[in-house]
Amino acid sequence: MKKITALVLSFIILTGLLVPVYAADENKIEVPKIKITTVSGIGTSLQKAQGYVDASISITDTDNTTVSDSVLVKVRGNSTAFESIAKKSYTFKFDKKKNVLNMGSGKKWALVSNIYDPTLARNYTAFSLARELGIQYTSDFKVVEVWMDNSFRGCYLLFEPVDKGNDRVNIDVNENDFMLELEALREEDDVTYFKSNGIRFAVSEPDSPSAEDVSYMQSTMDDVISTVKNGSEDEIKSKIDIESFVKFYLLNEFLKTVDFDFSSVFYYYKDGKLYAGPPWDYDLSSGNVNADFSSRYASSYKTDGLFISNYNLYKWLCAKPWFYDLAKSEFTEHYGYFASIPADGGVIDSFYNTYENVIKRNFNDAGWPVNRYYVNVMKYPLATYEENYDFYVNWCKERVDWLTEYFEVDPSTMPTTAEATTEEPTTEALTTQALSTEQPTTSQEPTENTSEPVESTSVEPKETTTAEPTSTSFIEPTTSAPATEPDETTIPNTDGTQPTESTTEPVTADTTVPITTEPSTPKSISFSVDAALKAGQTLPFIFPNTGEFKISDTTTAVVKNGEIIALKKGEVTITEIIGNISLIHNLKVTTSPKLGKTSITVKKGKSKTVKIIGKAKAVNNKYKNTKKAKIVSKKSSSTIKIRGLKKGKTTLYVFVNGVKLKLKVKVK
Repeated sequence: MKKITALVLSFIILTGLLVPVYAADENKIEVPKIKITTVSGIGTSLQKAQGYVDASISITDTDNTTVSDSVLVKVRGNSTAFESIAKKSYTFKFDKKKNVLNMGSGKKWALVSNIYDPTLARNYTAFSLARELGIQYTSDFKVVEVWMDNSFRGCYLLFEPVDKGNDRVNIDVNENDFMLELEALREEDDVTYFKSNGIRFAVSEPDSPSAEDVSYMQSTMDDVISTVKNGSEDEIKSKIDIESFVKFYLLNEFLKTVDFDFSSVFYYYKDGKLYAGPPWDYDLSSGNVNADFSSRYASSYKTDGLFISNYNLYKWLCAKPWFYDLAKSEFTEHYGYFASIPADGGVIDSFYNTYENVIKRNFNDAGWPVNRYYVNVMKYPLATYEENYDFYVNWCKERVDWLTEYFEVDPSTMPTTAEATTEEPTTEALTTQALSTEQPTTSQEPTENTSEPVESTSVEPKETTTAEPTSTSFIEPTTSAPATEPDETTIPNTDGTQPTESTTEPVTADTTVPITTEPSTPKSISFSVDAALKAGQTLPFIFPNTGEFKISDTTTAVVKNGEIIALKKGEVTITEIIGNISLIHNLKVTTSPKLGKTSITVKKGKSKTVKIIGKAKAVNNKYKNTKKAKIVSKKSSSTIKIRGLKKGKTTLYVFVNGVKLKLKVKVK
């Protein structure tokens, strides 16, 4: 139950728990609006080499509250930062930490353009899945619209970047914690690199490592990776946090993240163990890759076979039968969510249905052609948004089917079969019932590039087939791609045209066999939530636009505009109905978080841990300590640690969700 809870809790964090109740519905805007004005007026032509430039920013939330401040802004990314790419991604930085759109406090924020993804949905889906799996420190994000120097730039995702901090990756570099990014080839002047067991890493934290720091990190990684390669199960588990590695594996194996042995793969070392994650950068995943580019890309394009098990630390972990068992157990536990990703009314559908107008404005008003071929490593886009969207849905459906076979999961025994319905979709602009698993061929060339508005089309459903898996263990993956391909070069397509002819046919499965699963009566998926809400605070629905719900007690909470509004202390069951899937929120409403104890006794020089009861979004640094005792750490949002300094009695204060909690301490 604890792991299942991660889905709803993740969406609480994702969308912001402490948000105001809208006073008037007519004043509500669809998504937050971010307007950046550079001092020099060069925002739309800004290049990465120019670094940070001075600017001002205005961020308007959906309740029309606006925050304005001065910032520094620069172009972020690597291939997305090419001069020929007009819709750039950006980093903006405040002078001091600021809580933006209730996503926690930080100086740096990332605006990701998703320019290489013609559906705009892959990062959204990937990070939603990461939160369902409970991958720690997965970045919060919001769908937003962006203006740069009064020029409308369309739909973006605003992210917390992968960075250390109390509301980010909570590591302490003063306690020998560190964070690394796998980086196969790239060289940047202000970044430190080292190799361990043939794997090249870039140092993310500490920000400016000393030679002593680098030596320590390298020797630590040498020890960890050597143990992963040659150690026993117990020895490996003593060096790495195995739960994080299993969850991170499932996320990337499902998505077939093409860069998994190249870049944007993070690990952090904390409290004497190496953790996998947090996740980052999934626009070139889930089939959105050029199958003709290399063998690695060809393998990533296919929906069958193993992929991640060939790369970095996982090429040793996935050779362990016990790791397969752990991955199978994790996949089985979250099967209902995996199956719901491509299903009618599921995760991808919800993205489109929720942000349909925002998506249309991105391609029509901002003028980014949906069929533009930007760079040689992306899949050749199809002619319309609907075709690209259907390809993505179909790819995910095939991938779920293959992993279901591989992990030997019987869908009829799962909480839901996540079967696609045959009803007509209610959204006229997009036909989503076509869940074909037939791979497209290179003959599906998009039409001539155009910036004209995308015409609505209807796609006929196709027969569903699934590639038959040829591997039944981690040890012998279907495709054996090279560990790295050092000659890889990403080249932008400067004229925006499609390639006239593909050099090879896309790689498809050798054989396909239809999988006929006898449909069973769908069952509800139950999510248990222990949320600390004050009266008037809100909890967003996971799928806010379903329009159907049931509520057991309208005196404790009500539902309005896709949000649960807490009214008073108590317990309530609220059910969202999405097609054949029911998501049940067993919601506990409390007046505020509280400490497990209001008074403790601790010995001088010793420490004692106190639990925080209720969902604590943030335990911040605004401690009020005394000379007799102090709060020395917060290992998580559920505990605090108190150390006795001097004999006597004292009172400490800690702020949780903005509430001041009092703790009486007696030091012996």
